[in-house]
Amino acid sequence: MELNWDAIGAAGEIAGAIAVVVSLLYLARETGRNARALDATSIREFGFRLSEWHQNVARDPGMKALIIKSASPELGEYTDSEWWETRICCISLFLIYQTSYMHLRLDLGHREEAMNYVQIARDLIDSFPAWRKFWDDETKSGMFTAEFIEAVNSAPSGGSGSFPTLTGESKF
Repeated sequence: MELNWDAIGAAGEIAGAIAVVVSLLYLARETGRNARALDATSIREFGFRLSEWHQNVARDPGMKALIIKSASPELGEYTDSEWWETRICCISLFLIYQTSYMHLRLDLGHREEAMNYVQIARDLIDSFPAWRKFWDDETKSGMFTAEFIEAVNSAPSGGSGSFPTLTGESKF
């Protein structure tokens, strides 16, 4: 009995081609899973960052007072120290928003989440003079990317509703 080496070679090539196709299908499926996992991680991470920001403000009576002051319908008087602390607080929040937006630009983030943050930034700026001053000062200083500035500045005014004025007085 003679072996037909051509037939054996052809069968090997077919088996190899099938293995390549199966491997490519597996890789495609895993790539899709990985993309969904990255989206979930991105959403969770920004949720953690925002939660941490809010908890820090809530725990610090001085920061809480400055946030309430910044949510006044009037700009009000700030000492240099108060304005510095208010700026840092605003910058940290807007950097979270900017990072979410930049992830979106890199196709890494969740579109709805990123655009909600852009709209919230726009609403804060439109609702409160202190936040408007912060935004005007920091956009001139180069704190934020040109893309993020453009996204916030082009977001519709009053898109998600205005923020309530905070007085520090109990409503309960």
